[in-house]
This record gives sequence, structure tokens and C-alpha cells, in this order.
Amino acid sequence: MVYELREFRWGQFSPYADWFNGLNARTAARIERYVRRMENGDKRRILRPQKPGGRNIRRRERTMALTRSYKETILERLQSDEAFRNALYAEVIDALADGEVPEALSMLRDIVHATITFKGLAKKTGISEKSLHRMLGSHGNPTTQNIGKILKTIKDHLGLQLSVAA
Repeated sequence: MVYELREFRWGQFSPYADWFNGLNARTAARIERYVRRMENGDKRRILRPQKPGGRNIRRRERTMALTRSYKETILERLQSDEAFRNALYAEVIDALADGEVPEALSMLRDIVHATITFKGLAKKTGISEKSLHRMLGSHGNPTTQNIGKILKTIKDHLGLQLSVAA
């Protein structure tokens, strides 16, 4: 099952955006990774609400008139918060190392949208824009060589220095 997460809006007020933007960059990036897991239907590491008796609570889906995709909040923060961009890039690397490829590609796609753009990435990597969209799409399967080019180009664009710590 795949979920679409929506963000409640009350005029210009968004409880989610206020909460999310108040988190430190590393925590916000980790939350973003868990949200991607939910979107992709991965319930292995996401807890379900429990009643005291141990039974799962099933909630009815409700429609809210004033909603927007939570991704708009993510993109806004990516554009305005360098620490969050860097933390989310690190989360992409962690997700790839953990074998969570769909989540990593989804987060990487947001970084591209908010920073370098697909057109700029295509120009710098020599990979066509259409191919990049396919590779970073929900069913993308980039080769190791291509994902390496993409990661290096984004790293250089963001001006990051990577290091590995145990």
C-alpha cells in the first residue's frame, strides 16, 4: 500500500511546517527519510498506533479542504536551510548504504528540484534530463556509475566535503 501524505493548512498557518522547521537539520532529515518509507509503503520500521489491548487502531481517511503536499514544506526548507540540505544529502548516502534505494532516490529528487535542477544536473553529468527523471523516479534503477556521477555533481554543487566515521 502506498500513501500520499498531505499537510493541513489553516490559511497561511501550517502546524506541520512550524513543527518541521523548528527541528534541527539532522533530525528533520531523519524524519524526511521515515516519511519516504511511509510513502513507499514500507511499514517494517514504522510503528502502528496500538490500543491498550494491543489491537491496531484503524483510522478512517478524512478529506481536508485546505491541504498541500508536505513536499512543498520540504522544498522550501531545502532552498532556505543549508544545514538541512547537507543533512538530507547525508541521509541519502545512509539510505543507499542501508539498501533503502527508493527512499534515497526520492530524497535525492527533492534535493535536485530545490538546488541544481534537472536541467543543470543533466548539463553537468552528461546524462539526458529525461534519463535523470527516470533514474530518480519512483521505479528508478540507476547504474552505480550513474548514481556516482549524480551524487558527485550534487556534492560539488552544494560544496560538501564527505568523510566516513564509524
